[in-house]
This record gives sequence, C-alpha cells and structure tokens, in this order.
Amino acid sequence: MLCPKCQMEQEDRNLLCDYCGIWFAKYEALLEESTPVEARITVYAPPVTAAAGWLRERLFTPRPATNSLALGGRAALLLGLVVRGWWIISCPIESNGAGGSFLHLVNLPFHEAGLLT
Repeated sequence: MLCPKCQMEQEDRNLLCDYCGIWFAKYEALLEESTPVEARITVYAPPVTAAAGWLRERLFTPRPATNSLALGGRAALLLGLVVRGWWIISCPIESNGAGGSFLHLVNLPFHEAGLLT
C-alpha cells in the first residue's frame, strides 16, 4: 500500500505511515467529508498585542483589594529568590554551591525520576 501523503510503500496492516506519521483512518475520514481540508484546518495564533496586553495587565496593574502586607511579603520573597538564584548562578562548579541549595533539593526528585534531564 502507498501512503497518500508521502507515496512511500507501507505494509497493509499499518495504522500510520512509518515515514511521515499520517494516520490512514483519519486521512480517509477527511477525504470522505465534503468540505475541503484547508477549510477545516484552523491554527490558533493569538495576536502579539493580546499577549502583550495580558502580560502588562498581570505585571503592572494592581488588584483593587491588594493587602499591602501580603504584597510586601511577596516582594520580599521574590527578592530573596532572585538574590539566592544569582548566588547559585555565580558559584563556580568546583564549589558545588548549587548542590547544597534547597532549590537543588526541589529539582532532585524530578531529575532522579527521569522527568527532567
């Protein structure tokens, strides 16, 4: 059997093409429908202005009921993480500064489980 997309020879029992990855059943279902394939394929790409507006709203617009104590606490936590992160980044490899950090201990289980490389 020939793949309808890449024209490569396939085994008759294959569900998808070994070369281009097309699913034969889905391709045949698309051919059976009356609307052209181009009309059904929609690619959503949000406009850059909408993403920039969302980011500006999240970063620079204060919420009306923001508690100043909570805001100060979050700012202090962020500053502490930035300072600690910069210290870890600036440590030489030989000192193993990142290995003794609590941030390393957060990453360690995921790394050892193979979820992060």
